[in-house]
Parts: sequence; C-alpha cells; structure tokens
Amino acid sequence: MKPKKLPNIGAMAAQMAANQSRIATAIDRLLAPLDSMVDASAIGDWETVAALGRQLARDSRHAGYRGISAGAQSVAREAAQPNNQRRAKQTLVRLIGTYGRTAQRES
Repeated sequence: MKPKKLPNIGAMAAQMAANQSRIATAIDRLLAPLDSMVDASAIGDWETVAALGRQLARDSRHAGYRGISAGAQSVAREAAQPNNQRRAKQTLVRLIGTYGRTAQRES
C-alpha cells in the first residue's frame, strides 16, 4: 500500500493568509461610506446619508455581509424620511455596532 500524500501545510497557510487579507480589505472598503455617513449626519445632510446607506447596503450585500447590508438599508430608509433625524441617528449607531462586530469576527 502506497503512503497517503499529506497536504502541503505551507501552501495551505499561505492561502489562508491571502484569504484573510482579502476579507480584511473588503471590510475596510466598507468603512469609507460609513465614515462619510457619520460626517453627513453631523451636518444634517440626511439626503447624503440615505444615498450612502443605499450604496453601502448594495456593496455589503455583494460582498456577503448581510448584517451590514440590512443595517445600511435601515439607515437609508430612516434618513430618507423627513423630520426623522433621531431615528436615523439611532439606526446609524446600530450600523456602526454591526460593522464593528463583523470586523472583529472576521479578524
């Protein structure tokens, strides 16, 4: 009987590191619209917050981060409603928490 060939552990480790790097990069790219949403909310530009929320929802959904996508959709929906700043801010804070938990889980 022929001995079973073992997998190349070094190659597997390199592939895992490359995958981890891609995940970290994807999460970091999602942070830019989130930062812009916070900045826009600080000056009361809720139209921009809503637009960025829709963008972040779409991008995070395509990247496979459903929790971030759902949170961003909520922010977009709340920010698009007139005189709804308090609720929009609450959903934005929840989105920031979701992003933080996702980033920590992926690292």
